[in-house]
Amino acid sequence: VVGMTLPAFADTWYIDDGDISISAGENGNKVTQGGKTKENDTDTVITNRKPSTASSNTVTIDADEGKTVNVTLDNVTINVDEGYEHGYDPNAYKTAVSVTGSGNTNIELNGNNTLTSGYGHAGLEHNKTDDSGTLTIQDEKNDDGSAKGSASDTTGSLTATGGYHSAGIGGSDKQDGQATITGGEITATGGNGAAGIGGGAGDTDAVGGDGDVTISGGTITATGGSLGAGIGGGAYGNGTVTVTDGDITAKATGNYGAGIGGGFGAIPKDTLIGGNGTVTISGGTITEASGGYMAAGIGSGYQGLSTVTIEGDAVIKNAQGGEAGAGIGSGTYGDSEIIIRGDAVIENAESSGNGAGIGSGQGDLYPDGDGMVIDPTVGNVTIEGNAKIENAKSGYGGSGIGGGAIGIGNVIIRGNAQIGNATGGEEGAGIGGGALGTGDVTIEGNVTIENAQGGAGAAGIGGGAETEPDTEDTRNKVSIKSTEAGSPNITATGGGAYEDDYVSLPGGAAAIGSGSVADGATEVKSDITVEGKVTINATGGGDVAIGDSINGETQFSGLQVGTTITRRN
Repeated sequence: VVGMTLPAFADTWYIDDGDISISAGENGNKVTQGGKTKENDTDTVITNRKPSTASSNTVTIDADEGKTVNVTLDNVTINVDEGYEHGYDPNAYKTAVSVTGSGNTNIELNGNNTLTSGYGHAGLEHNKTDDSGTLTIQDEKNDDGSAKGSASDTTGSLTATGGYHSAGIGGSDKQDGQATITGGEITATGGNGAAGIGGGAGDTDAVGGDGDVTISGGTITATGGSLGAGIGGGAYGNGTVTVTDGDITAKATGNYGAGIGGGFGAIPKDTLIGGNGTVTISGGTITEASGGYMAAGIGSGYQGLSTVTIEGDAVIKNAQGGEAGAGIGSGTYGDSEIIIRGDAVIENAESSGNGAGIGSGQGDLYPDGDGMVIDPTVGNVTIEGNAKIENAKSGYGGSGIGGGAIGIGNVIIRGNAQIGNATGGEEGAGIGGGALGTGDVTIEGNVTIENAQGGAGAAGIGGGAETEPDTEDTRNKVSIKSTEAGSPNITATGGGAYEDDYVSLPGGAAAIGSGSVADGATEVKSDITVEGKVTINATGGGDVAIGDSINGETQFSGLQVGTTITRRN
């Protein structure tokens, strides 16, 4: 009938038949394969005729500004990895699936999909530029196209592997990457220098490397290559990661990248390039986040700054920092700003050594003329609301919560927060400073601290061991007070005397106050304030339970009826 508009119907496109190009049309997608072009394809489905046999053909998706392309991958297997057959020029190699354009692309997952790209390209590639749109990976329908909502629902999956310097999902070589994941079972592995999900490898001219990742559902397993984060930045890249739901396992298998957060940070010309981690987790479960050597489990990579917010009903089952990196916080030589609030639960946050369980990574100590220069990191940690920390621990040198080795710990715990175990490593406070670091700790309200245990020579709450004053005003500061929210209930134990081949700390540390120092050194004093109604059970590792060896036990007056302060040495 002349002039009649006929409806468009979806075709199934077989990747075995050749490369596929998709762009946004007026009323659907424009799809081209070989000599065939179809306009207004309303539900583009790509599949394999033989899913068990990988195709060497590719998919390119280009969404124009203001438009959206919707594509379903249905049991697609693409492998275009040719090793190093064409030398070291990324332009000579293929991308399994490439997403470009200023518009938005949604990829629905049906069945099991596997994408493997060549040298310099991400498995599922989406390079972030100033005018690029978004890539969203989703699993909103069952494999048969029906709506979800029953016990027979199916889950689509994607396994994406990047080539050298390229993310599993996200950026290619010298490119930033962006990805949003709302569902599905995702396994992403980055090539050397790249994140599992996020940025490709950048360079020392600050070109590429950043990763911008948002996760609101799904089961995610992401593994970064050397210098890259599991989820976040690649080498020389920053990671900006937002999690509102899902079950996530993220690992940095090489050195210097965070499990979730920043990649390797460098300072080639007095300016930090990459490494920073900005992570917000407001829901879901982090089953594991493991950082590489000198990097945090959740936070920043080597030398990067960490800004971490954990809130809502988020659950962190295990955040493991690499050596000299915090479990949650910063990597080596990096400061941290950490807020844990709402109903968030941290089951375990741990550094393998020299980083805080929650706080900063290791600081720096180096010779200068006739003396040594101490360049401490700073761990700023606030725990509030109904947040619960079950275990925060350092292997050695760092605090449980606060500073890493050669690190200052500024810690605020308030509201209805609960701390189970905060355990410092050798010379690190339970809550406060790491080895050679002071602690500034404020505890107020209906706070429960079941066990703040200082490592050998370090306070349970307060300063680390071997901390000497830089000025007359240097202090370990601890304030404990009740508020309208309630009264603190605290148990703290100082570390005992300590001696090894390098240092001898003949005196043990206070439960609340200062750590101990070597013979002949001047110990940092303590400034301790207790107000209102409190319950404190303090066991010193030496002669002082609450105070320091210079002024002895701190005396308190004017406390409310019901206060209990028990001191033991």
